[in-house]
Amino acid sequence: MPQANGHSVFVKAIPTHDPLAAMYRTEGAINRSLPQGPGPRLLAELDEDGWIVLAFEYVDGRHPDLTPGSPDLPHILDAVIALHAPSPRAPTWTCRSSPTTRSSSGRRTTTRR
Repeated sequence: MPQANGHSVFVKAIPTHDPLAAMYRTEGAINRSLPQGPGPRLLAELDEDGWIVLAFEYVDGRHPDLTPGSPDLPHILDAVIALHAPSPRAPTWTCRSSPTTRSSSGRRTTTRR
């Protein structure tokens, strides 16, 4: 989506009643908490009037060719290796396990502490 200033943004939206709406909310929350990295930055987030809208910096490009022997594969491997390297700016999280139980329907449930 081109803007008046000549820059473009990538906008994605979904109705709040869609079964995948929670994924969009999670994507927004995760992107808000990440340090600036090699990926596009979240520019705006809106959750109202029945819609969830996320706007990201636009990155010009194409999907990589994943077929065996593709010239894209070495570049993909380099990117995965670079993303795996520890970053001094990366946030540190502590994960505490929560006890899980089974409800009367047999579903697993997690108890928050």
